[in-house]
Parts: sequence; C-alpha cells; structure tokens
Amino acid sequence: AGAVMGSKNLKAIAVRGSGSISVANPNVFYEEVKKAKKSLKNDSGYEGMGLYGTASSLFGINELNVFPSYNFKRSSVEDITSLTGQNLTNAGYLKRKVACFSCIVNCHRYATVDSGAFSGTYTGGPEYETMSAFGSGCGIMDVEAVMKANELADIYGMDTISAGGVVQWAMESYEKGVITEKDLDGIDLRWGNAEAVVKMLKKIAFREGFGDVLAEGVKRASEIVGKD
Repeated sequence: AGAVMGSKNLKAIAVRGSGSISVANPNVFYEEVKKAKKSLKNDSGYEGMGLYGTASSLFGINELNVFPSYNFKRSSVEDITSLTGQNLTNAGYLKRKVACFSCIVNCHRYATVDSGAFSGTYTGGPEYETMSAFGSGCGIMDVEAVMKANELADIYGMDTISAGGVVQWAMESYEKGVITEKDLDGIDLRWGNAEAVVKMLKKIAFREGFGDVLAEGVKRASEIVGKD
C-alpha cells in the first residue's frame, strides 16, 4: 500500500466523519472487553512492554543470538545494554509513554536527547526494529545516535527498517571496497560511524550523490552497483 501511495505522490489522507458506531449489545461487549484486558495483563510480556517498550526484549534476543547486527553478518553484539528500552528509561531519555487508541499497554515511547552531540533530538521510540536497523545493524551502540537517525527518518518520511537496511548494505559494501569514499562524496562509511549514517540519511532523502542510488532500496542499489 505504501509503494502505491508513493508512486502516486500521495502525501496524506484526511478523513472526517459525522456519524457514530453503536454496539448491538453493550453489556455483552463490555464483558468481552474485560476478558480481553485480563488476558493481556496475564501475558508474560505485558509488564515489560508497558514499562520499557518494544526494545525491552533486547537483552533476551541478543542472548539468544537472534539480534541482527552488522548487516546480518552477526546475530548478537557483546554488550546490548545501551540500546535497550531499560536504558532508554533509566538513563532519562524517556519523557512519556504513548499508547495507540484504547490500548492498555502503552508500549510506545516519546524520548529526547538533552545534551551532547545530538542535543535537541526528539523522537518516538526508538522501537526494537529501529535499534537494530540504525544501531547494531550499523555497528552503532550509541543510543543517542540511533535516536537522531530515527528522528531524521520520521521527519523525512522514511521507514527506519528499510533506510537502516540500505545503509547497512552500503557499510558492508564500503568495508569490502565495492564502494569508496569517492563514491560517497568523502563520507567514511565504516561500521560504527554514527555521523556518517546521519549524513547518508540526508543524502538518501534528497537523492544527493550516492544517496540517489541508496534511495532505490537494497535490491535495486545492488543491481546498479553490481560487483556481486
């Protein structure tokens, strides 16, 4: 659906209604709602998701060796602490919890960076997938850098998983000498270089230089670059 919208240059959909929805049997409906709430609260992941968001599971996922890292070359990192939802909360980045309509879990986050190189950054999440896409996937273990990348992706209207994935691919290609600093207008796209990731996101969004190739996504970019 997103690809179709993009192909039509559709930027937004506005909806307004004046009607209402009624429930045929409110008492029965309410009883079912109570059952659903009880079931959710009894789920083993309920408390952690509410307290620390979707990134609350990173400790376990990393220990199980199923956390995508370095463009899927690895399945874990040595120390995942910085990227966890627990750290996001305990280190003071979390400013408030956010819930989808009518949800009792409140797993979404609103977080900010208040000092340092990325001071002024504000973002939703970052969610589990974003911690992987812009974090471990790029060899970056600095949560503030991930938050900045997440903020830019939101502002530019880019999916963090796809954007992070294509940057990871470019990093591995850079490591193997398939693309060079000359191709990247002087950007040193080595693993862990947070500043380079931020610069590449801007280039992708505005299709500048090699960003025009990466904006096509991993499959098309790999076909354009070639070299197996």
